[in-house]
Amino acid sequence: MKVKVWNAFASNNSGSYTIVGSFPSCEIAEEVARELTEVLQSHSDWLSAKANWSRLPEAFEESPFSKFIKRHDLHPKENEGGIWTDCDDDIPQAFAIESKVIVHHDYTITMPREFGEFFYCKGGRVQQEINHAHNPVVAICELWVPWEERKEEELPGKISALLEILCAPGSAFLELSRGGRYGPAWRRGDEFGAAPLTIGAIFDDLCAGFTTVNQTANEQGFKTSIKVFEAFNESDPLSFLRPSTPPLERKLKSLTLLEAGYAPTEVVNVLMQLLDVSYSDARDVLDSAPVVIFADALPERAEEAASLLKKAGASVQIS
Repeated sequence: MKVKVWNAFASNNSGSYTIVGSFPSCEIAEEVARELTEVLQSHSDWLSAKANWSRLPEAFEESPFSKFIKRHDLHPKENEGGIWTDCDDDIPQAFAIESKVIVHHDYTITMPREFGEFFYCKGGRVQQEINHAHNPVVAICELWVPWEERKEEELPGKISALLEILCAPGSAFLELSRGGRYGPAWRRGDEFGAAPLTIGAIFDDLCAGFTTVNQTANEQGFKTSIKVFEAFNESDPLSFLRPSTPPLERKLKSLTLLEAGYAPTEVVNVLMQLLDVSYSDARDVLDSAPVVIFADALPERAEEAASLLKKAGASVQIS
């Protein structure tokens, strides 16, 4: 009898890509985002056509991204567009928040350098580029009230009202920032030159998250300035904003996993769902018990998670 054994190792080297551009006006930013959205969609469709033998005539046409480069007299590198994902349901996003434009893809190798060149071509500049991030991308919203409309005595009340709206049970902001271990955080800025309110979150959908905060802030009389950064490690990337101030009317809670109980595999499955992590990562969390699962979470989220973990046989504590 002959026995053959193979041993192989595979890994996924894809990460996320984000570039932020700053422009002289909101109108220019909106136009840039619109044009980028069009080319992102059309080029992704073209890549899908190339992969689909039944649509060969369309596939042999010049790529929309090549036409985009020529139209704006950009300077392409070799193999332009070849690094682009061709997933039909996972098209890169482009959107404007005030005078900023963000291009984001949550699962790719990298994206073309011509995006940054296009920003400069349109009179803007690259504020930041995060190329191939494996850790979560943290979204920061600095909220301001225009000086001509700002009344210091009214500002604390406006800030509290905005936070209560954003963090109301079932709000879009909370639903979009549910993924992962660390919930949103915020900090009132009282020192000179600081934004009156800074909000941080890790969004499941970067475009929808930023757009939701900006729209709600605008309705309450605030303007939004956005920033992004890649979380440095697996610890809380928003620790610099905690404890969140001013406090909400509902007190924030922490959830601690004390023991796995009689069915550790079931607990791991629940942790995978709650934290949006792999089986091995969830197992690492379980093995480090007692461990804080959620820090500064809204009470509904802490109680919901505690109920699921208890049902799986774990011992937990809310404080």
